[in-house]
Amino acid sequence: HPYRSSDRPNGYTVTVEALADASHQVTQQLRADGYENVGLIGHSAGSEESELQAGLYQDVDALILSGFTHQATERFTA
Repeated sequence: HPYRSSDRPNGYTVTVEALADASHQVTQQLRADGYENVGLIGHSAGSEESELQAGLYQDVDALILSGFTHQATERFTA
C-alpha cells in the first residue's frame, strides 16, 4: 500500500555507499547466473554510485558515466 507522507523514510538516510553495495550485490548475482561481462551505466547521482561501486569492488568490466557535475547544497556539505 502507498506510504502516507509522514511514513516515508527520509531520503537523506540512504548513503551512496549503501547504493554501491546494492549494485555490487546485483553484479554478483549476474556473475553467479553466468554473465561473463557486466557493465554499469550511471547518470547524475547514479554516476557517483557506479563509480564508487566499480572502485570499491572492482567487479565490473565497463563503466559509463554521464551528467556527473553537481553543485553541492549546504545540507550535503554539512
